[in-house]
Amino acid sequence: MGSGIAMNIAKAGFPLMVYDINPELARNFAKTSQIASKAEELYNFGDVFLLSLPGSPEVKKTLYEFMNSKPHGKIVIDLSTSFPTSTQALYRELKNFECFLLDAPLAGGPLNASDGTLTTMVGGDTEKFQECKPLFESFAKNIIHMGPTGSGHTAKLAGNYLSILYCVLYSEILPLLEKLGIDCNKFIELIKVSGANSPIFQAVAPKIVNKTFEMSFRMALGEKDLSYAKKLFEQEEMSSLMLNSGIKLFENARSLCMETKDISELARLANYDNEIKAKDTRKDM
Repeated sequence: MGSGIAMNIAKAGFPLMVYDINPELARNFAKTSQIASKAEELYNFGDVFLLSLPGSPEVKKTLYEFMNSKPHGKIVIDLSTSFPTSTQALYRELKNFECFLLDAPLAGGPLNASDGTLTTMVGGDTEKFQECKPLFESFAKNIIHMGPTGSGHTAKLAGNYLSILYCVLYSEILPLLEKLGIDCNKFIELIKVSGANSPIFQAVAPKIVNKTFEMSFRMALGEKDLSYAKKLFEQEEMSSLMLNSGIKLFENARSLCMETKDISELARLANYDNEIKAKDTRKDM
């Protein structure tokens, strides 16, 4: 995602310096941007500092290093899917340096990042959002200012809660239909013309039915996002029964060392109990 975004920012004519922990990826920008050999070189470059990281722990570590450089008057844009409470705390700390934090998580995939057709939901000061809007327009098609700091990350977690639990539903029902002898490809055609149709179903269901499981979203990221959503429910003292069941399925996947697999492979868990029982039966023979 970060690579596609950076390419579009450079293409739009913004001066850019990039850093990646993988030097090979950073070298892809040698013709369009300056390359930083270490993250610290980014801290004093330009007025806007963008982050595309796995989650809140990495964002917090990076921004503490950023604040150690005594920045002044900069805007930080966090494109990661982070925990809103952590984002709000970092916003307050950055204000001590007259810096501003916009949380701007993304919806879409690597292809959208390359095409400049991502959706971003932005939290933060309205004035700073407007100031950065031309930058957002270089890589996003839909740009929605959700409200104050943390609103973008809250909206992103809510969207991912829905999307990920949809995948959990598909991962349970499709193996059942297959076991019952239903032609699942015909079932997909049926859902296409029903109220249950969605882009998520069209993307995930064929991978489950055809057992291709092409990578688009790692299970580890799904579990991380659901755990952040769980914290929000706990923070507001609200129940989350469906969420708890979804988290349990991801925990089971992790116990089977599947956390690096695509989320569609959750469907394989429906067969593990049967496989284990079959092995135990063979042992007893």
